[in-house]
Amino acid sequence: MINLEVFFKNHFDTTFISDDNLRKFADIHLQRLTTNNPGGIYTALITDTGTVYTAYFGAIGDEAVRTAVKEGMTVELNTAIENFKHDVSQKEGIVRGIYGVDTGTYQEFFPQGLTAYSNADLGNIHTFTEIMMDAATAHAADVGADFVTLFTDHHNDILAKREAQLELMGEVEGKKDITETTRDEVEVQLMKNLLTIAVNNIGNLSAVNTYFDQSFIRRGGPGEEDVYTGTVAENVTHSIIEMPWSDDPEIELSNIGTTDLMFCLSPTEGTACTAGVTVTPGTTQTVNASELGDISYTFLNVTNLSSDTEGEYSVTI
Repeated sequence: MINLEVFFKNHFDTTFISDDNLRKFADIHLQRLTTNNPGGIYTALITDTGTVYTAYFGAIGDEAVRTAVKEGMTVELNTAIENFKHDVSQKEGIVRGIYGVDTGTYQEFFPQGLTAYSNADLGNIHTFTEIMMDAATAHAADVGADFVTLFTDHHNDILAKREAQLELMGEVEGKKDITETTRDEVEVQLMKNLLTIAVNNIGNLSAVNTYFDQSFIRRGGPGEEDVYTGTVAENVTHSIIEMPWSDDPEIELSNIGTTDLMFCLSPTEGTACTAGVTVTPGTTQTVNASELGDISYTFLNVTNLSSDTEGEYSVTI
């Protein structure tokens, strides 16, 4: 049985994924997410991902993605406005019942009548949300706390969504400013996206390629997505790759140097191999991941057993 901790780990939080590769991965993911958004189920993810992406990396490079993110924000804003209008129409009866339509207090809530609310647009919606919020607050003793909370929340929600939309529409250019956000926020958002999409596609492995291009987050990069090569200094341990071993794959270990190398799975980066598989110079061994250690461990490490000679390896997964 797989160690369930693998699903709780932030797999994007690793030095093996460069900023540039993470940007490319997120860029392509946003394109695919906006293209494959049935019924708008991922609109919130698109909006949130676009926000942290822009804050960390700067402007989204792909015009189609930038447009899609703005459209996603617009959908959320329009939905919030329609919800506000619905609640105004529904709650008008409470105000009318308490005060009557010919009173000054009713006019505080509906200075231009009920129809003005249904005709409100982006240009004046904030005026109407503020009118309802202020009137409800002033007459809280009559309309009740829930009424006040409802329209205060509508006002704040619409204001925040409109500001977010305008910020992205500014299409800010330039380098990332890590004082605005950290890479951690990008990594966490990508993990949320991954887990949300996985929940919606349990058993549908092809969905991975529908929404993600993994070549940019594998240490080998595009074109070398399953082959990892490198050198390891004398008496040094190097972490080749970090990944979840959800099954027991075959791994080809090639020692292309002149000193013995030991390979193992480890729970931590850079921890020396004390057990695993030793590969002698000029030879290749094909093993199962479980022969290298506990497959709940995520780091594939290599230790150079020599005290005076640099080692060199090639690993194919």
